[in-house]
Amino acid sequence: MINQEQNNILPQEVLKEPAKKEEEKIIFDKNKFLEIKQISLWLDVYDDIFSDFDPRPFSQRAVSDDFLIEVKKFLREKRSGQIEIKFLIPEKERNLETETQIKKRLKEYFKKHFILRENRLRESKNKITLLIISGLLMLLSSAAISYYSPRLFILYLLITLFDLGGWLSVWFGMEEFIYFAREKRQEAEFYGKMVKAEIKFFAY
Repeated sequence: MINQEQNNILPQEVLKEPAKKEEEKIIFDKNKFLEIKQISLWLDVYDDIFSDFDPRPFSQRAVSDDFLIEVKKFLREKRSGQIEIKFLIPEKERNLETETQIKKRLKEYFKKHFILRENRLRESKNKITLLIISGLLMLLSSAAISYYSPRLFILYLLITLFDLGGWLSVWFGMEEFIYFAREKRQEAEFYGKMVKAEIKFFAY
């Protein structure tokens, strides 16, 4: 009688348990997918990652523009989350020592360009601040001369120069802010993400 009750209970538990585990597995995979953005790139040889015009070894070579374009295209669609780059290469072409060199070279390349873009962005911000403050000071000086000074030709000339210089400085400062600084910030963000990216190689 006890064995029969156990037989009646066990099948129900067996039926419920796999469904529960399957549900948990789906949720885990989904969360992992949302957190990690995977970029998969097919390679014929390791040279595909680097520039065709650079004859130096992998530890020093420049990265291919085509590779950077593909990664940037992916990141424009996936802005958040950790990045994982998967290089798929034929089994016969795989070399673990070479892959280690490539990973190190890519990290060095991305870090170098991240620092470079950060410096350019900082210079751009300083330039914007200087232009806008200078322009506003010239416009304020023009307004002050117009309000307080007597009618002299030299003062009218100063007013004209301050007005022209002030508006041009503010204009160029805003142009730098709207167009060029934004592009430099995006470049810095891109290389910052690539520095943190995990690079892996797989055979196919």
